[in-house]
Amino acid sequence: MATKVSKEQYLQDLPIADKLNKSIQLTKEDVLSEEGLILIQCLTRDGMYKKDIAEMFGIKVQTFWLWEQKYPELAEALRKGK
Repeated sequence: MATKVSKEQYLQDLPIADKLNKSIQLTKEDVLSEEGLILIQCLTRDGMYKKDIAEMFGIKVQTFWLWEQKYPELAEALRKGK
């Protein structure tokens, strides 16, 4: 049985965490980076909704949804997390 891990535990060892901790809006490149996609997959796996992930990343929900349609790697990370 997998143990749920908090967002803080996910973030503590990721370079992307510095931006999130400082409430800096992430760029498309940050979100689509390997660590960004892994984080998205993990957060989705633990039941976080797309709108909550977008808000956490400082991105408008509509933008996040558009990126999901445009970038297959983002759609795949969301799918794998389910």
